[in-house]
Amino acid sequence: MKQPMILFRAVGGLAVCAALAAFVSCENPYTNKGMFSEISKEIKLTESNVKGNIFTVFANEEFVFAGGGGIYYKPLNSGRKWDPFPTSGFTGGARARRLALGADADGAEYLYALRMWQNENYEDQFFADLYYCNINDVIAGRGAWKQIKDSKIIVANVSESRINQYTVFSNNAAGAAKRKAYLATPDGVYELDGATVKWETNAAGAGTRSAVLIDSKTYFSSSLAACANADNSKGWVIEGGAVKYWYGSAMQDSGVSVSNAVSLTYSAKDNCLYAGRGGSGSGAVRIDLDTEGKPTGTSEIGGNTDAAIGSYNVYALYCEQGANTLYASTIGRGSTFSSMYNGLWGRYDPESSVDAQDKGNWNRE
Repeated sequence: MKQPMILFRAVGGLAVCAALAAFVSCENPYTNKGMFSEISKEIKLTESNVKGNIFTVFANEEFVFAGGGGIYYKPLNSGRKWDPFPTSGFTGGARARRLALGADADGAEYLYALRMWQNENYEDQFFADLYYCNINDVIAGRGAWKQIKDSKIIVANVSESRINQYTVFSNNAAGAAKRKAYLATPDGVYELDGATVKWETNAAGAGTRSAVLIDSKTYFSSSLAACANADNSKGWVIEGGAVKYWYGSAMQDSGVSVSNAVSLTYSAKDNCLYAGRGGSGSGAVRIDLDTEGKPTGTSEIGGNTDAAIGSYNVYALYCEQGANTLYASTIGRGSTFSSMYNGLWGRYDPESSVDAQDKGNWNRE
């Protein structure tokens, strides 16, 4: 008997199959969801302003920032229009593996960017350097990026395993007065203060990748997936798949698990966490909370989540609290997905006043 013909076509960058025979079914192998149901959730994609791999998304009291293949920013509670952050003084076109927010003792706020690259001729040689800028001065055209010249962070000709031990991160503090940035190295973690790296030993050791300020205490973690609520009275982290929450004076295991978590953010309006997966995992998941902030279980985010970001690594996930806008970066796994679809997505709350197309669904930023 002749086999039924199956046609394949691409819609919105996602592989879609349609069978002429009614009895033939087809599933997305990464989400295990029927592709017909995914097609019904697809929307017309907007032209993206944010290009390339994005590894960091966060906000201060005025702007949202996204960094990776470039550095971008836009005002809080605004639509999908992002602008390139000024790059004067920044070598290499402001390509930053990681960004961090911090402030000095006088309350001036700084943006830090860790630049990492590979020798084109020698695959085993990696380099890194660290730049900083006063955010308000650079935006106003009064200043420029500067390199931190300390020899301990100008890293040259090291192996891939060693270069991957360098990163920068913030303590998730609300308000510049308590906001701190940190530099992680193979030897430990150190506070950044403007152009100064405070090289004295602190409580965090080698392998630390994030920090959360909770009740004036700083919790350092080896996981990238950590966040706090708006007044830093509650905090969460996912370590080894275990979703933990701050209770009393320490992190406690909630009994909820999310595997391969590499990003985490909190939504006050939805009273939940959103976790992005990377490595061997993909997509994002919602983590429900009780009134005390204890995680109680996981659920799907809904809308067109599976069709838009469900098959990708989500290395950055951030909820903008005022508008309850959720941002997610997508980076393809292996050779299955073209790098042209790597970048930033936004999901705008239908109840917010932000003027954005397709509220309630993910679309390109």
